[in-house]
Parts: sequence; structure tokens; C-alpha cells
Amino acid sequence: MKKIIILISISINLLFAGLYDYKYNVNSKVNVSSPAMSNLLMYGDFEKIIRFDALQFNPKTNKLEASSQDELDKIVKTIKDYGDKNIIVTMIGYTKHVETHNEKIMRESALSHNNLFGSEITKEHSQKIALAYAKDVEEYLLDNNISRDILVVEERRGEEKAYTEGIQKGKDLNHRVMVAIYEPVKIDFSKKVVKSPVVDNKAIQTRLIDLRINYANDSAVIPKDQEYKVRAFATFMKAFPKYSARIVGHTSSIAPAEYNKRLSQRRADGVVKMLISLGVSKDRLSAIGKGEDFPIASNKTKEGQLANRRTIAELYIK
Repeated sequence: MKKIIILISISINLLFAGLYDYKYNVNSKVNVSSPAMSNLLMYGDFEKIIRFDALQFNPKTNKLEASSQDELDKIVKTIKDYGDKNIIVTMIGYTKHVETHNEKIMRESALSHNNLFGSEITKEHSQKIALAYAKDVEEYLLDNNISRDILVVEERRGEEKAYTEGIQKGKDLNHRVMVAIYEPVKIDFSKKVVKSPVVDNKAIQTRLIDLRINYANDSAVIPKDQEYKVRAFATFMKAFPKYSARIVGHTSSIAPAEYNKRLSQRRADGVVKMLISLGVSKDRLSAIGKGEDFPIASNKTKEGQLANRRTIAELYIK
């Protein structure tokens, strides 16, 4: 009887496994938060989107399962079949359930059993593992002569489960990387009439993209572990030349306002400089610093200050 229950559970999990990528449906109207690149891809026009089976990783060794090697080689072949055609390849790493704030409190409480949440992983640890999974896939593609310019690496921790976790098998299967190929529609600019907007004019609609780049206090240096986010944005900008972008820098309110204004400008300038180095035309980019004027969190806490030390992008058609 126990075997039957397990088989039914796994079958149900497999049935719903294909729903992992609903956030990447360009016509999706689901009101959910998504990473910067998935938001960007919602704005693109695509000839075709190819999604592959999950690349499973062993949570004990953090290595690709041998059973997924054929699928990975299939991905390489499919990408190479495109030749010089313009595409975007996304690699998103996932893990099993990440412990919630309440679970953390219970785990740290003297009233809880020591082993009650022993199998869960923290948000920070999950983020590190999921990103490492995606980077391992990226390295394999690079080793097989796939251009870095078309590759986008992201992680979503345990936020989107492909399998329920009532049994250990389901938890293990959620350690995976999902790969998709996006083939943009070619744009004939000779037949497309576009307006040149004045970006500061509020009547001109722009799309705000949170690049999720947060800075150390009093620093305009993009953290090394967040440079991949700029590379992802550069990939999008090169794939969709109809868009221009204004990079907007922000700060917390620790220093004087005038100083923060200059610091935020340096942050925006730094992102633009990196985008140009990655092949985005400087004619499509601009930078402005907003200082401390537009906080998204309280400056009374360290967490809030970190959230406010950020850069965003405003997309528009030029």
C-alpha cells in the first residue's frame, strides 16, 4: 500500500511539473513578482520559445545527475542549430523549500525540537546553491563554444516548486535548472513608426525594471556577485534593439542629500559603463541619479537602507 501511495504521489508531481515556467509566458497576466530578466522577457515579441526538461541536480553533491546529461547535450545541439540567429538562452536555478521567517523563529526557539526544521535550507544558502546550479550549466555551454552574449543566468531559490514535497523524492527533484530558448521576432524599423519620447515627461510611459543591484554603503561599485544581473540586462537590450534605457541610481538617507545625489549618479553611470562594455550601444543608454528622494523601504533599519541603495532601469522606445 505504501508503494502505491508513493507512485501516485510521484505521478501527480510529474503531471504538474510542466507548469514551472508560467511566469515566462509572454502573455501571462498572473500577478506575481518575478526576477528582473523574466519581467524583461514579458516585453519581448517572440517567434518561438523552446523549453527543455528539467536538468536535475543531486542535493547531496550539488552535481548534475547523470540522467540529465542527454538533455543538456540536447540543449547544446539545439542552440548550435540556430547558428548566428539572434536568441536568448535562460538558465534558472531552483532548490527545495526555503525556510520561512516563522520557521526560522521556531527553529531558533528553545521550545522547538532541534531536528524539526533540520532538513530545510535558509534563503541565503538556497540562493547560493541555485545560482551555482545555473552557473554550472552556463559553464558547460561555454565549454561547448556557446557565446556568453546570449546566456542569462538567474536563481529563484525554492520559490517555484515543480514537485510537491510531501516525500523526500519531491524535495530532491526540486533541485534543478530550467533552460529555455527565446527567439525574438525580427523588427523591420523601415515600416515601424516610433516616437522619440522625452523621458522626464511623465506623459511618456516607461517600463520600470528593478535590476536588483544593491550596493555597499557609500559605494558605487557593482558587487561581483551581482554583475550577472547587468549581463542579463545587456543580453536583453542587444536582442531587442527597439528599446532604449535610462539607468536610475538611488541611495539611502545616511549621508547629506547633495552627497547622496552625486553617489546615486555614480551608481547609474557605473551600470551604463558596464552595459556599454558588454556591447550595448551608448546611444541607447542614459543615466541619472535620484539620490535619497525615492525610498522603497524604511531608512531606519539596515535592511531598509540596503534595499534603497539600488539601481533600476526605465525602458522606452526611442
